[in-house]
Amino acid sequence: MRTPTAPTISGTVAGVRRRDDEGLVDIVIRRGRIVEVAEASPRAPSDLLFDASGARVSPGLIDLHCHLSGGGGAFGPVSRPQPLSADDLLRAGVTRALGCIGREAWEGAGQQMLRSVAAIEQGGVAAAMFTGGLGPLPASVLGDHSLDVALVAGVIGRKIALDDDSPTATPAELREEIVREVALARDFGRVPRFMVHLGTDMRHADAAIELLTLLPRQLRRLVVVTHLNWSRAHIGGARELHELGCHVDMTAAIRPDTFAGSYAAEEALEALLPVLRSEDRVSVSSDSNGATSHRLETGLLQVEHHPIGMLADCYQRAASRLGRRLADRVFCRNPARFLSEDPVSDDDARDDLVCAPGADAEFLLRDHESRLIAAVVPRRLLRMAGEGAGHDIG
Repeated sequence: MRTPTAPTISGTVAGVRRRDDEGLVDIVIRRGRIVEVAEASPRAPSDLLFDASGARVSPGLIDLHCHLSGGGGAFGPVSRPQPLSADDLLRAGVTRALGCIGREAWEGAGQQMLRSVAAIEQGGVAAAMFTGGLGPLPASVLGDHSLDVALVAGVIGRKIALDDDSPTATPAELREEIVREVALARDFGRVPRFMVHLGTDMRHADAAIELLTLLPRQLRRLVVVTHLNWSRAHIGGARELHELGCHVDMTAAIRPDTFAGSYAAEEALEALLPVLRSEDRVSVSSDSNGATSHRLETGLLQVEHHPIGMLADCYQRAASRLGRRLADRVFCRNPARFLSEDPVSDDDARDDLVCAPGADAEFLLRDHESRLIAAVVPRRLLRMAGEGAGHDIG
């Protein structure tokens, strides 16, 4: 995933609290990167970018499964919300996002998603997309998933749907496709990722387990399996998938009040995490299409739309149930590691501090009640509350 290029912000974010047991610090940013973190000065710096007034810093949310180009749309334009913008993402606390094509997988959906990715990056938020979607159409950019993954800037990898609505190869055939696509992409200096998108039936999770078993171990780290909170059986499958070495993902859009028999993501995490050997390679994404939460009724048509803000709400619930540090890991650091340049590394080194010199300026500022007051990315600082809310600073 690329970090959007210049112009970038420079200045000091003053009076920030990185940890509850620490005093306040000033974070100095130059050209979108953190160059210094020092004890807060009693006087306002001359290059003041934002006065945090003791706000707590937290990592930006990283959404591995988001419908950036609007999502839905299986019943035509009336069922399709507008594409998400960079502002939509930042207001929801999302500083990086991966776009997925869903049931809107009509001809041209791949190009539409790529345009949405470009617009979001132009707005200062890092974004990329998976080629592939749900249903019978290929939903690619160039007409071939292998070429998309190898050649198209903005395509990070391929989505593989294991459900009843999509024509699916056997696990053995999918294994050969993944090996071939990885080899081709590496010829062009790229390391692709693969999203395995599960349907509601446990046999879909069983197919994912079989696929992961067939893959070479070094390639399993390139795979994220999503929708694992469909049922208690799926959560059991998540444990086995995690043991095989892939990344497992719950989605905030799957909730028991919407899908009977499913589990809210934070409840699934609470059940899953105690039985894992490691808290790594586990995340929560939104599966959002960005619309205001409502049901659209047109004759016999009824479509559920999911707001992008549900990921931030899910983060808050998870932080309350499981602790803030664990929530930061699951919603922020683990997905960042999956997207890193070397996701197959076994290095378990961790940085428990969000802001460190040399890192990109990418963090959130929250008040004492954990409400979001500002989002910082290399190109922007967007204020959420108070005077000037909704406007860029710097």
